[in-house]
Amino acid sequence: MRRFGRFLILVLLLSPSLVFTVSCGPKPYCDTSLVTLDETRLELQTNREEAQETDKQVEELKKELEEVQTRISRLEGKPKDLLKKIRELK
Repeated sequence: MRRFGRFLILVLLLSPSLVFTVSCGPKPYCDTSLVTLDETRLELQTNREEAQETDKQVEELKKELEEVQTRISRLEGKPKDLLKKIRELK
């Protein structure tokens, strides 16, 4: 029990200094070339443009889906009429 008490006291005394030395250092220098930064910016711009185009396509597809759903709702109650038209076309 005494060993544990000594160990606990030692840990309590050393932990603040360890935390200070490990966590409070200066930030490391970011060694990135300007070419890499320019490529990343260009890729970001390209991705944003693609996202805008995708949003436009989604809106167009939503409109088409609404049109198809309205067509389906119009035809739901008329299966007999549709079967007659199919037979006539054959």
